[in-house]
Amino acid sequence: MPMSTQAGKTVRIVGLMMAATVLAKLLGLLRSVWLASLYGAGMEAEAFSAASRLTLTVFDVVLGAAVAVCFIPLYNRCLAEGEEEARRFTDRFISLIILLTAAVSAVGMIASAGVIALMAPGLDEQTARLASSLLQKMLPMILFSGLAACWTGVLQSHGRFLLPAVMSAVSNAFVLLYFWLFNSRFGIQGLAVAYLLAWMLQCVVLLPGLCRIRFRFRPSLALGDEMMRKAYRMAPQAMVSSWLTPVMTAAGLFFASMVKYTGERPVPCLEYATQLLLIASGVIVYAVCNYVFPSLSKLEAEGDGLRFRVTLRQALTAALTVVVPISLILCCVSHQAVSVVYERGQFSAQATVLTAETLANLAPAMIAMAVTELLNRAFFAKGKGRVPTVASLVGMAVFLLACVLFVSVWGRGIQWIARAMVLGQAAAAAVLCVAVLGEDRGFFDRDFLREMGKLVPAGAGCWLGAEAVKRGLALCWMEEGFWTRLLTAGVSAVMGLLIFLIVAWLLKSDPLRQLLKKKTEGEDGV
Repeated sequence: MPMSTQAGKTVRIVGLMMAATVLAKLLGLLRSVWLASLYGAGMEAEAFSAASRLTLTVFDVVLGAAVAVCFIPLYNRCLAEGEEEARRFTDRFISLIILLTAAVSAVGMIASAGVIALMAPGLDEQTARLASSLLQKMLPMILFSGLAACWTGVLQSHGRFLLPAVMSAVSNAFVLLYFWLFNSRFGIQGLAVAYLLAWMLQCVVLLPGLCRIRFRFRPSLALGDEMMRKAYRMAPQAMVSSWLTPVMTAAGLFFASMVKYTGERPVPCLEYATQLLLIASGVIVYAVCNYVFPSLSKLEAEGDGLRFRVTLRQALTAALTVVVPISLILCCVSHQAVSVVYERGQFSAQATVLTAETLANLAPAMIAMAVTELLNRAFFAKGKGRVPTVASLVGMAVFLLACVLFVSVWGRGIQWIARAMVLGQAAAAAVLCVAVLGEDRGFFDRDFLREMGKLVPAGAGCWLGAEAVKRGLALCWMEEGFWTRLLTAGVSAVMGLLIFLIVAWLLKSDPLRQLLKKKTEGEDGV
């Protein structure tokens, strides 16, 4: 395939993935807004936040990375040997995942009260009892999560990225449909069931793509072959390496449940802030990671080290070029953003202030998350899971130590839990960068550092411009309301982004020039 055609294809695929991710994130944001409007930051919201977050954390901590990180590299190695070998490995791997997720779900449902007491000990008796009931209904989500993750790996390895990117949008739309039609009748308990059905629907969405590649699943308990043994060896490292974000989130709930505020509960406020952060960062970071990881795995299987290095560097510089201005703008307009998104119904102005302060402190974590996600996948594509494992352990240790000092010793609020999350992500990213230097001394060469250096003045201009516009507009309004805050956030964000792009262009930022070049080549190759 000519280079121009390949470039155009790459741009189109990543563009479609980003568009699907944007749609999913927007629907997820609307879901969060509707939830906040109906339940605010009160007892039911606190119970649901604890139960839903713990359900996802159980999967992320126990099996999520083993599925995502182990499956794709090993599946691509099997594909290199033939379709039949790949099919046998898939049957055995998926069979194991089904058995494990079913067992974890059953144990968790039986011991739900103990799980809630362990993970959120500060909840009062009524809230803990409700959270336990909700957890029982949602835990089977992890079974469908495991199945969807495996099927996603199969589709992405065959170059089919759109359906995996769309499935989250479909599940979020299903939950919104529940809010519209059924919430008034079934309430928070029905919402837990709706979440479970939404995850089932994700698996259904992937079926047409699997049919197109003639995928067939045949349960197999022959779990001791060579490739499965490789998966077992990779799994512990994959699990630990993925613990950083879910453990910080779950531990954040633990520490937040011990923080007391008058009128509002800190657990849902921390949850709302985290959701906004993941929505803002996920569009670019996960779109790039989900596209790059199968490519890196294939390049490693083919032994093409040069293209591996080039692909990883391009992905890293592109992700940081997008994430840096987003994190700075989010930090600048956090109060306006939270107010516009959440402040209605049962969500009070006090909850807005608490959530916005937490979000502003959490926003810098986006930059470290981009580095961590991409470099983690690069090491696993090479079959070197020890480095991501060490990085995750260091990050978790830094986060937990900071939380103990900030909350337990000094008595600080949830804003300091957000700062601890930033420190944890930064520590993990630092370990990975040092390890990359050990593997490839030329990776962070002068050209790369020069490109990263261009982000400093561009980012400074972005923040100063957004902050100046925000303060200037604040002086113009007679009183603040929904529309004034929306306009303030929008104009400030646009001005900050415009200044960032202008400065980056004047400094001849390579990611921007490559993007424009690829777009032109893609148009020529259509």
